[in-house]
Amino acid sequence: MRTLAFCAALALLAPVAAHADDASDFRDFRIPASRAVSWVGDMNGRVSWGHGDSRYSVGATHSLDLRLTQTHLLRLEDDHRTFRIDDAVSFSGTRYTEQGDSHDLPQLFGSVASWAHHEQMDKDTYDNARLRLEYDRYRDHTPMFVTVTGAATWGDVRSWSRDYVAESFPAESIDVLRIWDSRAFRDWSDTFGGSVGIGLGRVRNTTALYEARVFEERLLDAHALRHALGHDARQRLAELFAARSGVQTTHDRPAIGLWESIEQILHEDGALEPGASLPASAVFRATANYFADGYWYDGSGLPSSPVTRLSGFSAGWSLGGSTTRGHGRTQFARSRLITRAGVAEPWTEIRESYDSGRAPNHDLIDMGPFFEYGRAVSMRWQLDASGSSRFSTRKSSWHFGHDLRADFTGIVADRWSMSTSARYTRSVSRDRAKVQSTDYWNWLLDARATYYVTDHMNAYIDLSQSYTKRGPDLVSSSYYEAPATRHDSGGIIFFGLTYRFAGHASIAGVYPAGAQ
Repeated sequence: MRTLAFCAALALLAPVAAHADDASDFRDFRIPASRAVSWVGDMNGRVSWGHGDSRYSVGATHSLDLRLTQTHLLRLEDDHRTFRIDDAVSFSGTRYTEQGDSHDLPQLFGSVASWAHHEQMDKDTYDNARLRLEYDRYRDHTPMFVTVTGAATWGDVRSWSRDYVAESFPAESIDVLRIWDSRAFRDWSDTFGGSVGIGLGRVRNTTALYEARVFEERLLDAHALRHALGHDARQRLAELFAARSGVQTTHDRPAIGLWESIEQILHEDGALEPGASLPASAVFRATANYFADGYWYDGSGLPSSPVTRLSGFSAGWSLGGSTTRGHGRTQFARSRLITRAGVAEPWTEIRESYDSGRAPNHDLIDMGPFFEYGRAVSMRWQLDASGSSRFSTRKSSWHFGHDLRADFTGIVADRWSMSTSARYTRSVSRDRAKVQSTDYWNWLLDARATYYVTDHMNAYIDLSQSYTKRGPDLVSSSYYEAPATRHDSGGIIFFGLTYRFAGHASIAGVYPAGAQ
């Protein structure tokens, strides 16, 4: 019944999708066509060594770590479609060796060892690869969209270890006890998954429009513009801000080209005097951080919003699935030789090979409705809500769950920041092998406020309250009694004040201006 109620609620909300972009400041914004391709390669290594001695032992260690990583990103985006490819491949390996001698050891294996020598060697290699594809298509004249995603991951882990220990136990007339241990382990797995969805509406990321408006407001406050920007100039400036993330990852010193484009837009709009450039004082004001610590500063010199501004509504239905294959194997060997009173006893050897506890292969197919809503309440406040419901189509791995969340965030005068969120989740799953299912409810309310007083002082307070309920729906008769339902609740109030003490500095004839 709850599933039907959730789906019915989405069906009632869907008709408003076509009219969801009704925030006056954000309604006309369109995502500019952009294309960004980037490759990143990284190779690094580390070598370490050490030697130490103590009352009981003298030893040395050596280690070598090598890693090679390659990532690739392709993103194509405009107002009607988005396409993204994200992949990465990494290879890494480690080698570790240790050897040492010990004397006058405490109890070992129930006896006192007068001396011992040990050698250890470990080698590990890790190979990983991942690929993710995302494609969203929006029709030109109707509020309908189709989304397709695909993902694949592959991993292979191999490790080898070898240990050699020689010890002497005079109390048991053992001249030398030698033990050789070797172990080889391998674990490999691959996962393939994807989903396809269809729905109505669209939620646009209009953060760039907000950032462009803040940029304009700061220039106006600094009296650097002759007048406020016109509609077309605002849209072009917002498009430039929206595309800057791709510019930053594909160009050296991207701020040069970005600022040249900004001045061109201002000149063509007439907001900047012909032939003039923005004065240094106006540029400094326009590029000021939101808060003193500059946490949201992205390196471009342009304002970067600490709050993602979403606008619109979308609701739909998706079908997805994944399959995982993997296996682990361990090989172990031990050899033991004892020399007692100068006579070697018979050699003993153990060899075995076994599965290393790898989880069995797993297939999953599920589907369900989803919705997303974002509204820029004003140029400073943002309201977001989202929800989804998933239930499996396979009886062998039945599960059901839904997740609802709402967030309200805002910034006031670049000094106050406030956020509050509430989340409710519920999940039920049943494992046929154990005939057991669990039910889980979670509710969280969090409120945070930060006040930027000056460059030297920040005040903050964070309040949170949570409630969680866990309880089984069904327990196999093999259990003597069902676990009791568990309730957890709690709250936290976290507050503080930071102050950076300042002194005095001056440069004769230079700073402050006119100083002697």
